[in-house]
Amino acid sequence: NKYIASISNPFGPIQRIFISDPWIQEQRRRQVQVEEVCKHHDSHLFAQNISLTQFSFIPQYNLLYCRIPKCGTTTWIEGTFKRLVPKMELEEFSRKDRLKKVEYFEVKTMEMWNRIVKGDPMSFVNVRHPFERMVSAYLNFEWKRQSFGKFVKAVLTGAKQKQGMKYPLINVHWRPYNAHCFFCNVKYKVISKMETYEEDKRRFLEMVGLEDENVDKRRNVHGGDQIQNLTKELFGNISQESRYGLIDL
Repeated sequence: NKYIASISNPFGPIQRIFISDPWIQEQRRRQVQVEEVCKHHDSHLFAQNISLTQFSFIPQYNLLYCRIPKCGTTTWIEGTFKRLVPKMELEEFSRKDRLKKVEYFEVKTMEMWNRIVKGDPMSFVNVRHPFERMVSAYLNFEWKRQSFGKFVKAVLTGAKQKQGMKYPLINVHWRPYNAHCFFCNVKYKVISKMETYEEDKRRFLEMVGLEDENVDKRRNVHGGDQIQNLTKELFGNISQESRYGLIDL
């Protein structure tokens, strides 16, 4: 179905255009959903000072990526980013450990950040259901030796030490999304989800002038029906108070 909308067109300036592409329609729906949440919770979700630690920028492609742990980040760094580096002449990239690879693309200062934003980058973020992300992190770390209920209580205890948009006592792998990527401060051109990961990645790479060779092996990901069913089971065994506490994070 075609409809007319005013959108930030990734291939040109803001304009009223006919949209018949279901993928673009879905991207706009996701953007509007974020905008509505931000409009109704601006004082709670808008950050006066954002942290730059989770942002990666590749100037040769004007590509800005916000890394959310347990949401496909390893696949992007170890797979997709590796395909981008030849143009950057980073011959040692493949032999570096993950932290060193991230350092190549880090946004180091607010001055650099302001230049990037002024340049209207192709911004990208990948998310998943936050409860599934928590379960995935729980399975990957030492917490799996403890009950899921104890894990949730530890997360909620750490959340009590929140400082503005910062959660110093919550591990980055289950820290709230907005503390990583500041959705009310940054308007992402592509909001990818784990359920549509492959298409979202392919379309985004097309936007920056690359073909998706579909060779990136998914890494460190618990996904699909198995994680969905396990999430339902684990969250069904914790109290309603705990579930609401996580939702309020």
